[in-house]
Amino acid sequence: GDSVTQQDISEFEKSFEVRLPKDYKDFLLETNGGRPEKSFFPFEDDGFGIGWFYNLKNGKYTLEFTLELLWIAEQTIPRNLIPIARGHGADFYCICLDTANYGQIYVWHGNMDVEPFKVANSFSELIEGLTDDPE
Repeated sequence: GDSVTQQDISEFEKSFEVRLPKDYKDFLLETNGGRPEKSFFPFEDDGFGIGWFYNLKNGKYTLEFTLELLWIAEQTIPRNLIPIARGHGADFYCICLDTANYGQIYVWHGNMDVEPFKVANSFSELIEGLTDDPE
């Protein structure tokens, strides 16, 4: 996506009253989301695909739009999770904001019946774990 500044990130954090982990902020400053070259995250005996990472400010499906939709309008996603990427189907990759699990990555299946579950200890671990899609 188009580049963002530290100020853009700070304004986002202020308006949604969140504190983003440093590794994720660095990623936004460097790439501002978009489609990853390696898009498969192996997990247990299977894994998940990542369609795209949301970007700040630019484009149709921004981080701001997604939070306004899921947190505020539909109130479907727990407020301790920030959806940062979209998987295949209805999967969302989220950063946890709880003090105890701060910065950990959870997959949320887009409905209230399935609890979000942890797939990585940090955003860096998620990025470093991405591989080519096996299909």
